[in-house]
Amino acid sequence: MAYYKLNRLKLYMWTLLSVIGVVVLALYFFKGQNAVWGTTTIGAIIALIVCLINLFIGNGFSWGLFGKIAVISIYVGFLFELVGRK
Repeated sequence: MAYYKLNRLKLYMWTLLSVIGVVVLALYFFKGQNAVWGTTTIGAIIALIVCLINLFIGNGFSWGLFGKIAVISIYVGFLFELVGRK
């Protein structure tokens, strides 16, 4: 039973992080070139490469892994955007 609760908590955590990440992307959509969209693009490319390697190893293409890498890249870009301000 505890394992089920832990997996459910992880699902809620990633759902919350994804929703907040999409809101951050929406806020930075019309601001021109910025670190948020740049690292999201790089993160999506890296996620695609990692998932394709995972596919060829034999574990299948994991959309969950792709999403997690993309969400983490959104937060990295947001951090860079906040640190880069003068």
